[in-house]
Amino acid sequence: ELFVAGDVRANENTVLTSVHTLFVREHNCIAEELAQAHPKWTDEQLFQRARQISIAQLQSITYNEYLPALLGKNALSDYKGYNPDINPGIDRTFSNAAFRLGHTQLSSEIARLDNNGEVIPEGNLTLAEVFFPTAKVLQETGIDPILRGISSTRSQKVDNEIIDDVRNLLFGVGSPGTVSARDLAAINIQRGRHNGLADYNTTREAFGLNRVTSFAEITSNLEKQATLEKLYGTVDDIDFFVGMLAEDLLPDAGVGESVCAVLSKQFENLRDGDRFYYENVFSPEEIAVIESTT
Repeated sequence: ELFVAGDVRANENTVLTSVHTLFVREHNCIAEELAQAHPKWTDEQLFQRARQISIAQLQSITYNEYLPALLGKNALSDYKGYNPDINPGIDRTFSNAAFRLGHTQLSSEIARLDNNGEVIPEGNLTLAEVFFPTAKVLQETGIDPILRGISSTRSQKVDNEIIDDVRNLLFGVGSPGTVSARDLAAINIQRGRHNGLADYNTTREAFGLNRVTSFAEITSNLEKQATLEKLYGTVDDIDFFVGMLAEDLLPDAGVGESVCAVLSKQFENLRDGDRFYYENVFSPEEIAVIESTT
């Protein structure tokens, strides 16, 4: 029914499965090239080197393209090499709130395009249709139409607005109108409380930001200010997930100040505390080749 991967959640939605498949194919392509260049290498040697290179490609894309587009070009400090005193573990604020910003960037329609940019005869998909679908959904048309679609589609703005597919139809079972489903925004708010995340203001202070004293310091949107005040009464009671999404976006970035602070800290730790990070283990010539994959 599902694709076999290191984690069943590789099947969580069809787009995610397509990207996983793309990198599995890239790994196998690298392994074939290595086998031709090193005919005496064992299968294990080929696998591990191809794994190392494909991971490096993903790291390069993340740090050189994705993060600058999301956080701004100078959000992260310059890389100075491996630091054994830095813990690269995942921070609870990052995993339970800040990196779930992507939930607000979703669109309901998943375009499936041909080589000319036209919708394929099988049509587009909706996100609600592809939560843990059977493998057949991808096998019918392959990953190519979906990869063309997502690379031709802009993500939605990071804000407090979330599409119906994840507000009311998440992991739904049954026909439309009779669906028993979940609300991802509500889950995220409760997830923060369940995991003991501090409130919005306390979290800001913990990540080196100033505490806010008014709703107007969070957002310039008057309607959003009023809604937050109606819901929470005071700026000191706001759930971090809600407050971080309400913030005005930073110049040249796709997120507000709080999300930027949490993500910058986490991705610096992941980079600087990892002795296998690609810039720490590959030669300058190899790094140049890795960074040519975008």
